[in-house]
Amino acid sequence: MDVYGYYRFIEDNDVVLLYKGPVNEEVLLSILNLAESRLNELNEVSKIKKRVFNILLECIQNTFLHLEPIEIIKGEDYTAILVLARTKEAYKIITGNYLSNENAKSLKESLDELSCLDENSLNLKHQKVLTEEGFSKKGGAGLGLIEMFKKSGGEVFYNFKKINDNYSFYSVQVNIKK
Repeated sequence: MDVYGYYRFIEDNDVVLLYKGPVNEEVLLSILNLAESRLNELNEVSKIKKRVFNILLECIQNTFLHLEPIEIIKGEDYTAILVLARTKEAYKIITGNYLSNENAKSLKESLDELSCLDENSLNLKHQKVLTEEGFSKKGGAGLGLIEMFKKSGGEVFYNFKKINDNYSFYSVQVNIKK
């Protein structure tokens, strides 16, 4: 989703939380605390609120894990975007960040694989990762991505936009039906 896509999205949805800016652990913890407060204010059903929060946490961890320091536009290094919105039917979480084209390629391969799996296959993949596969160079094992697909019922949409020869912008939208 490009910048104009984000604006259209914001116009078409009830935005609960929007953040664009530098990302570090302190900022991410603040975003999580704010999201939890906003979800409590909305008096959402506990089960939905918990699922939204858990997927939001996975998305934020995914953003932090794959975030790479670049300066394509002055002052834009370590920049990410996060949107939490709701409609009558669902909550929508969108995150986006820059990453190297090399990492974009491997992340896209993982997402492509997961997007083809049904619920049973996702559960099997989850078990396999827990028992057989190790952690990547970045410290993840792919469990967060698997959890995003499992908890959203497969409502995960992603995009990679090549920025230049070295970097791409990665965005993901996860829909959580009410």
